[in-house]
Amino acid sequence: MHILNIIYNKVLGGLEQVFLDYCDMQLSAGHQLSAIVAPGALITNHIEQRNINYIATHFISSSIGHYNPVSVIMMRYYLGKINPDCIILHNPRPLKLIQKVARCPVIVVNHGTKTHKFQSAKHIICVAKYMIDELKQIGFSEEQLHYVPNNIKINPKPKQRNPFACKETFKIGAIGRLSPEKGFDVLIQALKKINIPYQAIIAGDGPQYKKLQKTARRMNVEFRGWIAGADKQGFFDEIDILCIPSNKESFGVVALEAMNNAIALVSTKTKGCAEIISDGKDGLLANIADPDDIAAKIVKLMQDQNLYNKLASGGYKTIKQHYNHSKIAKQLLAVIAT
Repeated sequence: MHILNIIYNKVLGGLEQVFLDYCDMQLSAGHQLSAIVAPGALITNHIEQRNINYIATHFISSSIGHYNPVSVIMMRYYLGKINPDCIILHNPRPLKLIQKVARCPVIVVNHGTKTHKFQSAKHIICVAKYMIDELKQIGFSEEQLHYVPNNIKINPKPKQRNPFACKETFKIGAIGRLSPEKGFDVLIQALKKINIPYQAIIAGDGPQYKKLQKTARRMNVEFRGWIAGADKQGFFDEIDILCIPSNKESFGVVALEAMNNAIALVSTKTKGCAEIISDGKDGLLANIADPDDIAAKIVKLMQDQNLYNKLASGGYKTIKQHYNHSKIAKQLLAVIAT
């Protein structure tokens, strides 16, 4: 089967990683792939590494492109050239345009976009169960909705860590786009309330980078900038606790990454993370935008070795059971086959 994957984001983040994961699962099943991306998108290097043919065009960036004759003509030309058997759309913005010119099934992936943007969709993959409930409330049927959570390739031997035995300073990590919805400013406020010696490492880039650096001045906080590949794995190998301080998180791929490295996890109670994490079993959940509660949960881990070990091992068990790449690949391919 020839599958066309479409994404218009120019940045690199969790959604883009999911896009690449989908490509990997399709390639491993022997499908032929093509892609359409935005001009200048950072993901193009990763697409090229997978030897996937792609087209870069700005015509996928508009939610009203189906009204534009030029957009319709160009998209009809692109799809005619690619001739896909199935289209997977990772953003609903160009959905109506794609539906207008496509001659094959179109599947939209819901990564947490507002529900009204899916109203013309016939098949929707939801990466979280709460998304299915939201779409049912506006009239979608069971047959249209498919649960395929984000996934991760299981780390067979996560690093064994015990900061208690070595009496080392705890290393607290956080990673993500440095933008308001991710709550890094709240994390810095929380760190100021921790009296136990620690070192914090914040990895990522974004519009708040300089502001956060200024706020954390004279604190034991290191900013690493954007990291990927071996640098990202090195980050997880280095830290003892991962904190997700988000004000909004549709899924929370970074939670899976922490669990995959057997790292004790503290996260705010966003919809996405609260679905992944069972409080007290495989992580600790704190109130959103509450630096006192976030600090209290981090300190709790730093002071209780049994709890720390329980959450670290519990998180690893959770991803092996529910978010295993091989298991989720079968779910995705089953949806494509229908």
